Amino acid sequence: MQLYYSILLLGLVQCSDARIGIERFLPKRPDGDTCSNISFPGNGFPSGKTLFKFNVLGRDSNWDGSFDPNGDRAIIVPLNGRTNIMLLNGDSAQDNSYDSRCEDCRNGDFCILDADGVNGDAEICVADPFASDVPCTDEYTETCDEPAEYAIFARTVGKGSASAGLCIDIDGDENCYVGSTSINPKKATDISQQLLTVCADGVKIGLFDAICKNADGEIGPCKGEFAEETDESYYWAYDAAGNRRAEFRFYDAALLNEITDTTCFGVTRDGAVC
Repeated sequence: MQLYYSILLLGLVQCSDARIGIERFLPKRPDGDTCSNISFPGNGFPSGKTLFKFNVLGRDSNWDGSFDPNGDRAIIVPLNGRTNIMLLNGDSAQDNSYDSRCEDCRNGDFCILDADGVNGDAEICVADPFASDVPCTDEYTETCDEPAEYAIFARTVGKGSASAGLCIDIDGDENCYVGSTSINPKKATDISQQLLTVCADGVKIGLFDAICKNADGEIGPCKGEFAEETDESYYWAYDAAGNRRAEFRFYDAALLNEITDTTCFGVTRDGAVC
């Protein structure tokens, strides 16, 4: 069964008949919900091509400052304590929010710019996961169910239990993901929700969304009464919590959902926890 499932994930079998009977590989709970019980074989990462992958390596206070970043695929952080992994928009198709510092990325829209996060900050370029840059509110709902274009899986290896969650700083006011930010040990899980969405003042925000304010200082999408632009920055708040190695891998979310005949992978803005 694992071999058959791996072939599907590699995309070598693309005809619709290949997905017939896929449900038997996805155990269901009694209430019929399959998402919480989907588990990929082995280490938990889907088989097949990744869009990007990197590791986060925790180092203690005796670290001498030397490391091999393994071809721009590792970030170094303190073994304990928070590091902000600053996120830059590496998607050159996004004219408004593309960060020109990402233009030298060798991996398309993804690369690590500053791998040394020991002093509190690192920098990484990632693609804009959402086609639009409009956050989700009770009034503006047209982008609430817009799916992220990629999914992020992660796991920790060895001792310790790391955590990571998306934060947005809006004019100096920090808002971070308020759900669980833990990273599963040993077996990878989809943590797109905690790394690609965040809630601020009841507004559900996707990574790299544009945020504006109205005359009362309330935030929302840059339309209608929300005409005042803000200064926002996005970053992952990461804490190794004694863990020396966490692994992150990015996948095409639509392909994972097609192969498994579900809508379980990736996230929509409406998935942000408020």
